[in-house]
Amino acid sequence: MVQRANWRVFQMSGVVLGLVLLGGAISVALNSADLSALAGANPAAVGWLVLAVLGNLLLTGMLFWLVTLPFVARLAPSLGTMISLIAISSLLNYLPLVRPGLMGRAVYLKLCHGLSFRHSFLILAIVLMLSIVVVVVTVGLLFGLPRWQRPWVIPVILGILILLTRPVATMLLCRSVRYSWLWIPVRMADLLVTAIRLWLAFHILGHPLAFDQALLAASGSLVVRLLALTPNGLGLSEWVVASIAATTMAMSTAEALAAALVDRAVEVGVLSTVGLLAAWRLRRVQHALGKST
Repeated sequence: MVQRANWRVFQMSGVVLGLVLLGGAISVALNSADLSALAGANPAAVGWLVLAVLGNLLLTGMLFWLVTLPFVARLAPSLGTMISLIAISSLLNYLPLVRPGLMGRAVYLKLCHGLSFRHSFLILAIVLMLSIVVVVVTVGLLFGLPRWQRPWVIPVILGILILLTRPVATMLLCRSVRYSWLWIPVRMADLLVTAIRLWLAFHILGHPLAFDQALLAASGSLVVRLLALTPNGLGLSEWVVASIAATTMAMSTAEALAAALVDRAVEVGVLSTVGLLAAWRLRRVQHALGKST
């Protein structure tokens, strides 16, 4: 009971911290940034930003689906089901509870697909490890390689990582692993789409961001979200992105915060819509599964 209470206090502290940081970011952006570009924002850029958020959902769902396949003993979830679960869990993780999205996803997979809770948490650990590897390699390449070397060094390093994934995963998990060669590319594609989102958000506000800097900011944002100190990195992610952008580019922290907030607003809007649609879809899938058993 004491441990559970400590977790509750930690989670609520994260919610308070996230709201304080988010409120501070909004205050700084409103008082110090030039937001006039929002009124004349290019609809095409906004549309591409919405599509990029959807792309993150699809790629994250695909990654979890690929990593889940080796652990399913009976009926495997479809790719559409996993994407729906990721959409719902991403939305639920904004709630002031102990990872409600993760717990809800684990319960659904247990009841409908026979996946144990232990395996659900192991799958999450694998995804976290893949994310750390991708972030470390990405940041290392950005800082350690001159531009002229990247076109041939990056494919070689990615190729080595892809070749190593299956033997390492098979050895650690002691089971046959399918489609492991896709794990790293899908996680990398997800990070690239996040960078595109930030590039678009800064572009919408009239503050062009070099793609290298967008990729570095996306890596920082991913790390913050993985730490889960605040719900979905709320508030903390915005300040990390703004700090990286303001440090590496000629722009103020307020301008960078405004762009990060635009990205967050679009993300919340997309998650709210897609999450509700996904909940309706999963309800129908669960009903169909109940009839077939």
